[in-house]
Amino acid sequence: MTRKNKRYPAPVIQNVPIKEIYATGNAHPIKATLGPGLTISALHVQSGMAISLGSTYAPVVDGKTALEPFMIMRPSQYIGVLERSYEPEAEISDAVILGSVKNYYHFVVAQLPALALLAGRPDPVRLATTPMLGTFDAWMPKLLTAFSRARPVELMPIKHHAAYSVRNVLFPTAQLPNVAAHICKHLLLPMFLHAAGVGDLMRELGPLKLFVVRRGATDARNLINHAEVQDWYVRRGYQPINPGEMTLDQQAITFARATHIVGLEGGAMTNIAFAVNAQKVLMWASPMVADEKFFPDIAQYYDYEFLQSFGIVETRGGAAYRDSNYTISLDSLHAQHATGGW
Repeated sequence: MTRKNKRYPAPVIQNVPIKEIYATGNAHPIKATLGPGLTISALHVQSGMAISLGSTYAPVVDGKTALEPFMIMRPSQYIGVLERSYEPEAEISDAVILGSVKNYYHFVVAQLPALALLAGRPDPVRLATTPMLGTFDAWMPKLLTAFSRARPVELMPIKHHAAYSVRNVLFPTAQLPNVAAHICKHLLLPMFLHAAGVGDLMRELGPLKLFVVRRGATDARNLINHAEVQDWYVRRGYQPINPGEMTLDQQAITFARATHIVGLEGGAMTNIAFAVNAQKVLMWASPMVADEKFFPDIAQYYDYEFLQSFGIVETRGGAAYRDSNYTISLDSLHAQHATGGW
């Protein structure tokens, strides 16, 4: 089975034996453990190239085969056979390479855990990276210090849409949402609370019930009757918040105070990784994303009850798509909350 990759000129072949690539001797998979069931995966490339796939980088270890990021360790492998050679702009050596991502979810779940690879690197600690998600800019120096075990981190800027030769470089691969939740709970949240001068969170700031809105981020998968649904929750004591208008530490502390969270599917719900005091979490979404596990996978780290409910999708020309908007009927709201505890 093949498919054409739009990001670089290569057909992509599914289920090619990955052992043939490792047989070159230039690359091997490694794992770093943060705790029971908490593993960070990477591909250690001793010599080869890094090819840009837009904002992320794929390792090329045999001169012709690019392994797509986040697929290297999975049963279903994806490999791209390059149709032309690339002239490297420069060499990256003795570093962890990290491309940027465009949304909050993928930064928290994929890139943030990957920074934990810095702890096992010898001096000098190097991170080769494209510009990261701006949400983390103010906190990145402290995060790098924490992940590198208080050693200086040398940042090596790399470009989008480029190629580099690499030597002794770690390429982060598939990360697990439970690792991200662990880092949010045990590293980021304590850092934010300390900076805010908060000792006992619930005693000093008190509990909240949150309604997480989704406005202005995208034209896709929007709730058509948003105002009606928000008003329904406000009348029942829920505080509406738009995390996109908050700083990272404000988002984390607000979600950590929440005992009950109701939200609309979208990147802002990634913050359930900070929901250390939550009892119930409900996410409303379009039925076109019913099979996606992004947020349930984060919730599995915690003991709170995580529920999903789906609205009525809007059709276009008789068809519905992943990006179709949807509505939530008032009858559905009443039915979902009829069991009590909300």
